[in-house]
Amino acid sequence: MGGATIVEFALMLLPMLLLLLGCMEFGRYFWAQHVLSSAAAEGARMAILSDVTDAEVGATIEQVVSNGGISATPTYSISDRSAGVAITVTVSVPYQVIALGGFVPAMLGITQVSGASVMVGQP
Repeated sequence: MGGATIVEFALMLLPMLLLLLGCMEFGRYFWAQHVLSSAAAEGARMAILSDVTDAEVGATIEQVVSNGGISATPTYSISDRSAGVAITVTVSVPYQVIALGGFVPAMLGITQVSGASVMVGQP
């Protein structure tokens, strides 16, 4: 009985670890995507105001990303900030697979995480 149990455990350990690490990695990806979407929404809220500069919007985006626990410096873009026009704020950071990086190098080709938000500027 002891030998069969050890063999069964050995056969199931690798798939179970891969499943666990895969769940952790995808959870980390979706968490990063949520943080960036929140940063884009916060940036768009500021960008619709006529008395706020692009630098202030960028500082807010960087602060939200940092508060979300992402250490990478975000890249962001802000569309034309004309009154009455939809303003799009896009935020992205590079993404590196940690848990399965050595085992599955290009896990579904995910190299970047991004979030976007659209709001209409003040008249």
